[in-house]
Amino acid sequence: LKAVAKVESGFDPDARGPATRYGTAIGPMQVLPSTFRLYEAEARRLLGREPVITSPTDNILVGALLYRDHLNSTGDDPEAAARLYHGGPSVANHGPKTRAYGKKVAETYAKFTGGAP
Repeated sequence: LKAVAKVESGFDPDARGPATRYGTAIGPMQVLPSTFRLYEAEARRLLGREPVITSPTDNILVGALLYRDHLNSTGDDPEAAARLYHGGPSVANHGPKTRAYGKKVAETYAKFTGGAP
């Protein structure tokens, strides 16, 4: 998760991605508003209050929930989960940019942990 935040925003709590047809990615985890809405109820339950996408804590929580689901769907493969985080659920749409993103997250994770990607 730390590697995803590093690659996504460099840990910048005020980061904003470019506007796309999916919206503008926000915060340290670069969460799209549509993704935030998908996890809003679970975040509300965990936080005990209404989550706010621009809150760094809430943004990281929602990013963690999303990444958790991607880890579960990939058999705990952090690189594959990162590709899903970046490129969405349709693996057929994962082009070179998404594959490179997965590798970068894995390499960043290895630097943080001192292990192999």
